[in-house]
Amino acid sequence: MTTTTNRSLTSTRKPLLLWTISWLLILAGSQYLLNTQGDSLQAIEWLVIILPSLIAIGLAKSYWNYLSQADELARAIELKALAAALIAGFIVWPVKVLAEQAGWSFDGWPNPVVVVMVISYLSALVLGWRAYR
Repeated sequence: MTTTTNRSLTSTRKPLLLWTISWLLILAGSQYLLNTQGDSLQAIEWLVIILPSLIAIGLAKSYWNYLSQADELARAIELKALAAALIAGFIVWPVKVLAEQAGWSFDGWPNPVVVVMVISYLSALVLGWRAYR
């Protein structure tokens, strides 16, 4: 079992937090630009569309680095939180799809499936840390 010091984990959490905030801001900015500027973005539209995915690659690498330096308990809590998010997505996604087919509109951002998945992940993460504290 590999254990790490709090300093080591903190050094991997900061970049993860920065990548996450950057991704959220870039995603929100891209959505805003596409909704408000529309046709005037033709020259750089592809960049506005692809930029959040490029930032997500850095986010994934930072998350992988965090997990590789975390101890077994932290990894177990993360795994359970990710499982909670996945299960929440499996539950909510068909409801959204069927509701749209029934005529309900979910236009706009954020996607309710993503919101439920993020809330489920964060809730499971907090509950996991509190349970083992």
